Amino acid sequence: MSRNLKADRSNIASPHIAPPHHLSNDPSLHYHVLQSAFNHLPSTSPQPPTVAPVVKLHDYLRVLTIPSIEELLNTTYVHFPYEKSFEEAKGEPLVALHTSGTTRLLKPVIFTRDYAAAYVRTLQSEPPEGFESLDRKSEGERTSAICVMIAAIANQTTCIFPPPAAITTAALQWKHSTHTNDVVGILGGPPLVADCAKNPELLDFFASHAGLMCYGGGDVALALGDIVSTKLDLYTSHGSTESVSYPLIRKIGDRDPKDWRYCHPHPAAELQF
Repeated sequence: MSRNLKADRSNIASPHIAPPHHLSNDPSLHYHVLQSAFNHLPSTSPQPPTVAPVVKLHDYLRVLTIPSIEELLNTTYVHFPYEKSFEEAKGEPLVALHTSGTTRLLKPVIFTRDYAAAYVRTLQSEPPEGFESLDRKSEGERTSAICVMIAAIANQTTCIFPPPAAITTAALQWKHSTHTNDVVGILGGPPLVADCAKNPELLDFFASHAGLMCYGGGDVALALGDIVSTKLDLYTSHGSTESVSYPLIRKIGDRDPKDWRYCHPHPAAELQF
């Protein structure tokens, strides 16, 4: 936590580094991404098996051990002053994202403070008359989410994350939600929707505790989505690492629950098809 503040940026690395024969996730390529932000390699303790191959190839990388969740939560930290104005810092890096390598082009994507501010401003755009903003449906609420960063801060949304290294499933989300009655929405991938469609008990639980579900990162079978949309306000989100998510709107009033597969971009996104 304090290291990120002093470094004045965060580096979010890919969760997987495959053996060298997988070109798209070659450790040497990961090194170049790390080098662009730091000459340091963050790691948990104990170190996962993915760390040793990278350090062996580039022995001058310094491995930094990330504190445990317990240490971060139980330690009182001295306030770190940040005295720059937005105008002074707007062109500086805020976060360096490591792309997943699915396009075989591992590269750092660096968001500046100005870019983050523009993204937030777009998400906060007032919807046209007769429409509601889907991006603000969880504003000021608790959301069980997988990947939330800038938008959660702007919307003052409390996010509930899955445990580290856990694959998020509907059953795992159910365990999270049993600890609070304040969760209003769930964000996940296509498997989350499929799990709910195949498990009526889970679907009924989420319908009574959450109300809405947003998915992204892939397609969902029409039959499965139709089942979930009968009990949950189901909708999809679109975006990419390079462009983040697009602000979406929806017409207020009667709507067909089976329209969950379609999206309506906010005019502020200036998308052209």
